[in-house]
Amino acid sequence: GSAFTLEWELRKSAGVSSRRFETMEDTITYAPHETDIVFKFISHLDVWTAIGLSPDGNMPGSDVMLTYLTEYVPLGKSTLSEYFHLSDRRAADYTVPAVDASQDLELITKTKNSGAGYEVTFSRKLQTGDAEGDLDIADANVELIWAYGPFDRTLGSPKQHANRGKISVN
Repeated sequence: GSAFTLEWELRKSAGVSSRRFETMEDTITYAPHETDIVFKFISHLDVWTAIGLSPDGNMPGSDVMLTYLTEYVPLGKSTLSEYFHLSDRRAADYTVPAVDASQDLELITKTKNSGAGYEVTFSRKLQTGDAEGDLDIADANVELIWAYGPFDRTLGSPKQHANRGKISVN
């Protein structure tokens, strides 16, 4: 099976059509709609997962949505704690994308799977009004970049991705 699955749905008052894309590492399903988009990240590993809306299929200039959910036993404790992270980011270059001043992602659900992995569902407006940090989502070809990798809970930040890719969708 895949290490990472992404599903998304654009909500609109009109009808629904959907497409499914499969690559070596991911599966992407989406349905076009009107005012906002719902993303569902399914990770089968204990890693951060992210997608980015890219102007050209590369990381610089991308509008990145990143999430991570795990359970762990904190130092000096004997019980499990949950660590959750969801952030709206902007990639200036090929380094960890900076957290946007305007967080335009809305959590819908989060579930820690038994063993490794999790599912997180969140939404975002197609046009957020955040010209500094977000790219508008229009009815046109979109270059999606995706990646996953280890997360540093101490710093609250992703480390270098372990795997990445891109796909064009409309």
